[in-house]
Amino acid sequence: MKLYSSFTHSLCDLQIVCDRLATWAEKWQLRIALNKCNIQRISNRDGVNITDCSPNYKIGAHVLHWSDETRDLKVIIDKKLNFNSHVSAVAHKAHFRASLILRTFKTRDPIVLTQAFITYVRPLLEYCTIVWSPYTVSNINKIESCQRWFTKRIKGMSGMQYSERLACLHLESLQTRRLKCDLKICYKTIHSEIAILNDDFLCSRKLTHTRGHNYQLFKGCSRVNIHKYFF
Repeated sequence: MKLYSSFTHSLCDLQIVCDRLATWAEKWQLRIALNKCNIQRISNRDGVNITDCSPNYKIGAHVLHWSDETRDLKVIIDKKLNFNSHVSAVAHKAHFRASLILRTFKTRDPIVLTQAFITYVRPLLEYCTIVWSPYTVSNINKIESCQRWFTKRIKGMSGMQYSERLACLHLESLQTRRLKCDLKICYKTIHSEIAILNDDFLCSRKLTHTRGHNYQLFKGCSRVNIHKYFF
């Protein structure tokens, strides 16, 4: 369960909801795992210690712990929504599993190793990318480096360029696959095939005097990078 309140609202709004949650849990005799609960502020402001200037929120008698990062459905949400911590964690786990494949598999057959990478490693690098897809060069390279490193250690591929290795193994770059995934979600959102409100994410261009189809999207101006590079 996620409870949230906007900065423009009163600070007591979130506490009221927490009190209602505690009352509801007591009424239905459901125990809340309080040791797994925390509270997080999402903001662009630097140099502010959230524990010094923020109120204490409680569920019953338990005071919630303030955190800079929260893991939600395997995605690490940090206080600035830049997902640097999540990208680092995903890249580290994928590198470890790719290295494990090379150490464990006796065969050096490129087809077998490539299929093992697709099955056991690539899902780690592509899980929920429409939420955390990186836009900085460092994070893009950090994610791509796992596949670049793995393909270079396949027999006969060490002297090739990365693009040549991908062509020989019939693979696509992870950045290209993320783009295709975004386009699929974009198509499904426009045509109302998924439970996402179109107006909340995508704005259609209203121009009628130019050529083209009825699904041209308008990209508005953004004040912060969080919104500028948002899906």
